[in-house]
Amino acid sequence: MSTLQRDSRTERAFLLMNEIMLGLIALVMLYPLVHTLAVSFSAGPAAEAGRVYIWPVGFQTTGWRFVVQDRMLHRAFLNSVYISVVGVAGSLAFTALFAYPLSRSYFTPRKAISLIVVISLVIRYPLIPYFLSIRSYGLMNNINVLIYTHLVIEFNLIIMRTFFQGLPDELEEAALMEGANHFHILTRIVLPLSKPVLATLALFFAVQYWNMFLHPLMFLRDADLMPIQIRLRQFIAQSAALQETVEAGVGRGSAQLNRRTIEAAVTIFATLPILMLYPFLQRHFVKGALLGSVKG
Repeated sequence: MSTLQRDSRTERAFLLMNEIMLGLIALVMLYPLVHTLAVSFSAGPAAEAGRVYIWPVGFQTTGWRFVVQDRMLHRAFLNSVYISVVGVAGSLAFTALFAYPLSRSYFTPRKAISLIVVISLVIRYPLIPYFLSIRSYGLMNNINVLIYTHLVIEFNLIIMRTFFQGLPDELEEAALMEGANHFHILTRIVLPLSKPVLATLALFFAVQYWNMFLHPLMFLRDADLMPIQIRLRQFIAQSAALQETVEAGVGRGSAQLNRRTIEAAVTIFATLPILMLYPFLQRHFVKGALLGSVKG
């Protein structure tokens, strides 16, 4: 057997083992989601007894009926949609405006500013002074505070800056010779060529805004302003109140009512938007993440 044939067989065996291991890892990561979905459609006694794995036992929809009827949950969902949509758009815009000059060699203070960005990434702000500063700006109990405080994230800024550095300088030079200013170069040349990194960061920002938990607890007091994750936490932490709400909203005396099935339904409901967003961005995701992290 030739060396080339042995290397070919070795490579195929290596690729096969990789596929098997990645498949097993994917199954392990997918199981909690499938299990939670099965619990949400199962009967209460089966869910409580732990007899539900990957398929519903005693198919019921009471948990999902509660999701449909709970107005506070709908309000929290719409709050999270607003925070995520406006936040992602604002974060991409501000990050691009910040990253573009940092990626240009002729921008004199770029090294000093980049150093400050790295330091702020490593050394986090003290929580109490941060809270007092936000309160002094009059942003308490304002839903927009969740957006203002996350418009620029250091890690995402570094990824976008690195991606911009990889674009050919000749494009900018040609545009300047044609009379374009830097804002036109950014909006009409750089950003259209940056779809992979924009899609990647859009997913990063969307997950961050959708899963926001600490900041709403710190800065919001009005229950009508709370996002979906806070409402989900209330379901899990306040089991007695939840059961009373279920009985009042779905119907008293039903033997199938169960806290676990409702918590599972709400969890899936709160996860669906991110799961639905990823397939549309997946083809840009890997490319954007790699191109934004190779060149320093």
